[in-house]
Amino acid sequence: MSGGASVQAAMVDADPVRTATINALPQYLAAGASGSWSVALTAMQDGAVAAGVPVAWSTTGAGFTLTPPGEVTAANGTAGVVAQVTAIAGGSTNVVMGCAWSTVCGSWTVYGVAPTQWAIAVSSGAGQSVRTGGVALVPVMMLVTDGAGHALPGATVTVYQTAYAWEGACTVVGACAAAPVLATSQSSATSDGSGMVQVQALRVPGVAQMVKIAAATGTRGFATTSLAVTP
Repeated sequence: MSGGASVQAAMVDADPVRTATINALPQYLAAGASGSWSVALTAMQDGAVAAGVPVAWSTTGAGFTLTPPGEVTAANGTAGVVAQVTAIAGGSTNVVMGCAWSTVCGSWTVYGVAPTQWAIAVSSGAGQSVRTGGVALVPVMMLVTDGAGHALPGATVTVYQTAYAWEGACTVVGACAAAPVLATSQSSATSDGSGMVQVQALRVPGVAQMVKIAAATGTRGFATTSLAVTP
């Protein structure tokens, strides 16, 4: 420019690239159970985090509450909400959605799993064998899933245990006599956030025995294992 004059120009991004993302895996919850989750959305504009952007939250889930219902993104571009439900419906698909700039949205899903889909399996501690007066039996860990392999929190599990007297090998020709029952127990537990239930084995002190454990959940989930305390 002649005379050393300068010109200032303001540029406006007429077509910014905006995204709103919730980077959280879907959750699965047993029907009738309660749950609470912290959900975070990240807003980006032209590849950089976007601070101070209003975010509106909504949900399609019956019985879900969101706290707070809306806020603005922080300096790192994130905004959070706590999603809660007191008794999720079986077979339901519940979507939590956060929208920045009114129309740029991210979503996250919670599935309510009906009792007909609950499955249970022994995760660890099956088939233990210890000596009388020796080390203790370690707890048996049971994993509850939705039948498709997703861990299922909030499922009620009923555990049945029977301790039979140790009989050893049966040497009599024909059917062996039933071993005497030393003790029985029945208890219930709820699968934790990882779908796990811990079972402490029933054991009569100082006696050789065979402990049989059966666990049931939902309408069809069933698992068994046997633990030996040998002479």
